[in-house]
Amino acid sequence: MAEGPRVRARWAIWLPALALFYTGVAALLGTQDYLLRARYGAPLPWLACFANRFTQWFVWTGWTPFVAWLGGRFRLDQAPRLRNWAVHVAAIPVTVPVIFASDVALLELLTLGGPGRSFADKFLENFRVPLPVLLGWLLVAALTWLMVLTVSYAWRYRKEGQQRQVEASRLAAELAQAQLHSLKSQLQPHFLFNSLNAVATLTTTDPPAARRVVLLLSGLLRRVLTEADAQEVPLAQEVEFARAYLEIEQVRFSNRLKVEISVDPQAQRALLPHLVLQPLVENAVRHGIGPKAEPGTIRIEAGITGEGVRLAVIDDGAGRSRGTRSEGGGVGLANVRARLARLYADGGRLECGERSEGGFIASVVVPLRLETAARVRTETAEVRS
Repeated sequence: MAEGPRVRARWAIWLPALALFYTGVAALLGTQDYLLRARYGAPLPWLACFANRFTQWFVWTGWTPFVAWLGGRFRLDQAPRLRNWAVHVAAIPVTVPVIFASDVALLELLTLGGPGRSFADKFLENFRVPLPVLLGWLLVAALTWLMVLTVSYAWRYRKEGQQRQVEASRLAAELAQAQLHSLKSQLQPHFLFNSLNAVATLTTTDPPAARRVVLLLSGLLRRVLTEADAQEVPLAQEVEFARAYLEIEQVRFSNRLKVEISVDPQAQRALLPHLVLQPLVENAVRHGIGPKAEPGTIRIEAGITGEGVRLAVIDDGAGRSRGTRSEGGGVGLANVRARLARLYADGGRLECGERSEGGFIASVVVPLRLETAARVRTETAEVRS
């Protein structure tokens, strides 16, 4: 909708509201006048008191849009301030008498009566009053002008403040989105380089296995590109990606790597950060199974707990005591921590540690959100303080 029609539509709503507001003010002040005159021995019918106040205030239904427009067109808080202030200073003495005259005209039209008295006669009678009285009426009109101008600025500042908050939230969300994509862009080449190193090793030792790894790797890369913009995907999809990655590692390690996967069916539609599982699996392969001479097992577990969705990767390989692991976990686990903090703040966490029976466990806990109950966040991220 263009600006002009939008403004007209807005005032089509505001004008009846203003008319009702000013009528209410007139009724309140008219009742006050009625009670005061009755108390001091100069009673008037309530309707006469109300009519006098009604015309005084109802004319502002038409003048309020003009004052608000003038305040927006010549902003007192914006340059050129000297010109804008001059416009308002000149507008008040020019328009206030016109507003007062429209008030008097409306009053006399409503109360015109009696033979031999024309509208012009009654209209001019209002100006045949002592000068201080006339100036007092004009002063009230001028103060009302300033009140309307002040209220219009207060409303405009409030609206602009809301717009600034919306814009700040949008910019913050865009910043978080850029940071998340930056983290994913770090993770994808990290995973790719490690896989290519595996291919390079197998090329000389086992060419058929190298060809199989290349085929498996092309399938993985196709999945990565398909979900390039997704920040969250269903748990089942993450597990399938990890399963495909472990197939590559099984080719490398031959019979030395055994894989076990246990996923609660109720958790398969739970949303997880895209590529959150693969770094945990890679960490288990590289630092747990890799240093072992004997076969090892990597187990993936996923289920719903009281805290949300828990995803764990367990291996029976080397623990931290062999010096191959640290709390940070290198690029992959550090990346996972950063993404969890961005997506869930305190609601998501990564925990790593040795197991009492030997080996290592890395687990991720995130809030429970099902794919059918919430839209997958793509190209967006919620900023939490």
